[in-house]
Amino acid sequence: MVETPQQTHLIAIAVVGVSLAVLAFFLQKTSVTSSLFQKGVKLYKQKDYQNAEVVFRQLIERQSSNEMIPLLLGKILVKQDKFDEAVSVFRKLVDNSPKNVDGYLGLGEALIKQGNLAEAIAVYRGLIRRTPQNTEIPLQIGAVLSKEDKLEEVITAYREVMQENPDQAVVHLNLANVLMAQGDVEVAICEYQEAIRLKIEKPIAYWYLGDAFNQQGKQDEALAVWREGVKLSPNDTVGISRIKRVLIEQGKLG
Repeated sequence: MVETPQQTHLIAIAVVGVSLAVLAFFLQKTSVTSSLFQKGVKLYKQKDYQNAEVVFRQLIERQSSNEMIPLLLGKILVKQDKFDEAVSVFRKLVDNSPKNVDGYLGLGEALIKQGNLAEAIAVYRGLIRRTPQNTEIPLQIGAVLSKEDKLEEVITAYREVMQENPDQAVVHLNLANVLMAQGDVEVAICEYQEAIRLKIEKPIAYWYLGDAFNQQGKQDEALAVWREGVKLSPNDTVGISRIKRVLIEQGKLG
């Protein structure tokens, strides 16, 4: 049977109609999900964790592929001392999204709250080995493990990574940051200096090395380091502010 132009036109209209209906359905679903997510975040910020949990469990059923949803749900569960459930949520998140750094950080914290410190340390050490270039990780892990008096575990992990890749400037920077958190200022200074010698591109190496000298009362050395950093990065407002603060303390700047 040969279709007439009128039949072809009707078929085209029907196809367009179905497409628009499908599009409208997904747009409505997206709008509802977005509205629900905003509601959950608002409840979380208001510390209404019980109702926030209800919302985020609904969201997981609607949009399980959004990594932010299980991440926030896990945090909400921790806030309610539901550590076993939080661990389960974070485990599933990192299994599905192995590159999700926040998922591993959340899992480690939930494991500590659960009383499983050894496994938490294993999670953190694995994260360090996978992301040695990330400068935020040692600060976050250090903040958690310092409460447990377990910073030595992080230091050991970075030393192992450094032995494998001795010329990675960021690894030296990360090790130095953890050493500072432990209070080992002299060794930290050596690691900051090594990171700078290896031509690190991050100005924070200069900030923190200067801070370490300043902590020792060596303001002139601190100023020299910060000035070197600003010379390399003229738009380094953080370094400039540190210089101004010390000059004001010395009475050299009004």
